[in-house]
Amino acid sequence: MVLVNVGDGDLSGGSGSRGLGLQKRKRQEEVCCRRVTRSLAVKQRLEERERIMEALHQRQMTPAEMKIYNEQVRKTGGFDVCIPDGVSLYGLIVPEPNFDERPLMYEWARRSAREAIKWYNKKEDAKFKFMRIAKLNYMEVAGYNFYITFEAKAKHAAPMYFQALVYFGIPINKVEILLQYAGGLGG
Repeated sequence: MVLVNVGDGDLSGGSGSRGLGLQKRKRQEEVCCRRVTRSLAVKQRLEERERIMEALHQRQMTPAEMKIYNEQVRKTGGFDVCIPDGVSLYGLIVPEPNFDERPLMYEWARRSAREAIKWYNKKEDAKFKFMRIAKLNYMEVAGYNFYITFEAKAKHAAPMYFQALVYFGIPINKVEILLQYAGGLGG
């Protein structure tokens, strides 16, 4: 069997057989096709994401909105943020004003706040008891990062507000206190 290369001559770049040049050209074409295919796949995924967001009536934040949001996160640590209407919530810290109407989330947040005050009591040798959640923000991760503002009271003392960033998630029901503040509400 004889390989014959039809074209402009040897594509191998050397003095080898013409068949090697053809093989090199085919490999280059395959690599090029894979790149084009990957580029098209990425483009199709982005287009699909845009269609889904449009169907859900969601959009990306504008640069001005993102600047305001980032400033709120920086100033408050994520405990007091606003999200513009219609914005996709993926990857954002989201206020949950009706947390008490979502039984499972409410229970997870209460459990997280109780763990946070228990952690605080141990760390500060205090005896505060959890009273109620005043405000709840969350970020979906592999579970939730809860940004909880809650009230706790020590015996014979006025109630105090606490803020805790608590991870609640995988493994199931894992609670980890990431950050704790004690004091009044920031605004």
